[in-house]
Amino acid sequence: MKKLMSTVWVIPISTFISASFSSSQATAQDFYAGISAGSTNFEGSQFEDSNTAWSAQLGMDLGRYFGIELAYTDYQEFDSRISGQTSPDPASVSLSALIKYPLTNRFNLVGKIGWARLDTDIDSSNPFYNGSLNEDNLLVGLALDYSLSSQWRIRLAFEGTEMNLGAIPAGSFFARSDGNLEYLSAGLIWNF
Repeated sequence: MKKLMSTVWVIPISTFISASFSSSQATAQDFYAGISAGSTNFEGSQFEDSNTAWSAQLGMDLGRYFGIELAYTDYQEFDSRISGQTSPDPASVSLSALIKYPLTNRFNLVGKIGWARLDTDIDSSNPFYNGSLNEDNLLVGLALDYSLSSQWRIRLAFEGTEMNLGAIPAGSFFARSDGNLEYLSAGLIWNF
């Protein structure tokens, strides 16, 4: 897994480096900022819960087919299947390489792969388990962009990563709780 994570770092970092060297050729329209909101779902051994989430993005289009994006996502708090036990509240900062495939002049299919730094605050009825967990994970996603104009786009997106909470209190015992964290969203992007 560590080898995979080190490989995952190479993609967004090499894209960022190449973007830095070519930034003198970048036009003002190549940079963008976006905001999105949607539904998030965490399904693991001790959790199966959905919530509302939001995300903010800063990115740069590297021509018609590639891009790079930095994002902050607040997944909100999830409840345990065991009432009153443990509630994780994850948020992430991610750096991703984007691969875009133009479907028409206005529609783009966008693939996303990168790194997510997940910071999860834990609120538990067990005082020894309260605190924060940090982890680095692979982030993958797929989106559909629709250009409203040269400055505005709408994005429908799905992305996912893993969340590993380790051994959490589950009644009178501890249980391992790992699972998939998914985010389905709609957002608005402004090119500047």
